[in-house]
Amino acid sequence: MESRITIGLTKREAETYRSHGLFQESLDLYEQLLDETFGIEEGVKNSIKSKIAELKSELERIERDQSRDISEADLQLIRKNFGDQGGIEEILTQATAFHETGVYKEAIREYQKLMGRACPPEKYAAALADCLLAEYSEATFFAQLNQILRESPIKGLERALLLFRCGEELEGRDYTEIALKLYKAAFQTLLGKLIEARRIKSRTSEQKPG
Repeated sequence: MESRITIGLTKREAETYRSHGLFQESLDLYEQLLDETFGIEEGVKNSIKSKIAELKSELERIERDQSRDISEADLQLIRKNFGDQGGIEEILTQATAFHETGVYKEAIREYQKLMGRACPPEKYAAALADCLLAEYSEATFFAQLNQILRESPIKGLERALLLFRCGEELEGRDYTEIALKLYKAAFQTLLGKLIEARRIKSRTSEQKPG
């Protein structure tokens, strides 16, 4: 009976902490309860483990959000150090700085500047995919990337390679359905380029003097 009372009181205290946003304190109580209370029924033990998992997930989310909480002054400092324009390496460095500080939208804008320039997609495709996944949901990833491609001058083989590299990145994270969409889009881009090349070749041949 004493054990049940102790468990009930401790759970109530932990939930009070949680309701006030004190997630770490709540987590500490639940973990202490699991470690120090003997003879807990299996159902109660599983309930406590579930609470612990939820709290850990919430704390991880808060930590991610805080890592992205960068002030306008910090943004200006990054821009000042690297400049809004510049060569490919400068843009890559600035994009990486934004990426690593969790300012994903700014990083995406910088990666967009590389499209259509003499910068192989291999240099930024994985990082771009990571930023898109972090900033948007898995469900909207493909649409967001397509929007970026529509607004960029990237075409042909370079576009196909970017799609393919992003597909590899997502496949490596087990987002197989989106990866397959990206692979198909890459293939269709190459196929369109091949058809265009054949048409040009055919027209060139027709215009040759007999």
